[in-house]
Amino acid sequence: MEELTSAQTVSVFLILFTGGLIQGSIGFAGGIFAVPLLLLVGLSLPQAVGVSLLLSLLQSGLGTYTLRRDIVYRDAFLPVVCRLLILPVGLGAMWLAGSVDQNLIKPVVGGVLLVVCVLAPVASQV
Repeated sequence: MEELTSAQTVSVFLILFTGGLIQGSIGFAGGIFAVPLLLLVGLSLPQAVGVSLLLSLLQSGLGTYTLRRDIVYRDAFLPVVCRLLILPVGLGAMWLAGSVDQNLIKPVVGGVLLVVCVLAPVASQV
């Protein structure tokens, strides 16, 4: 892994801070904001996703701890199981993405983000 320059490190922290604000404000989209910008700063796709997921994990853990008395764990069981079952698919996709030229990955990520941005309002209507 390459060492980040000081400017890249500051950029990563600012991107993650802003992504965290977005995630905390509306409850999602921190990664949609952060991952493409982290790619532009020079991180590889696995690095960008990993850093973004670490931020999300910390934020989710803090939220869960803060709201622990109000959570109905029985209702949370199925979503947790679904996430754990789909995790190998995501890890496999990440492994494949790491073996592909990073200049190809950036437009693919951009295309996926465009699809997500177009479908998100439609999905919220359902």
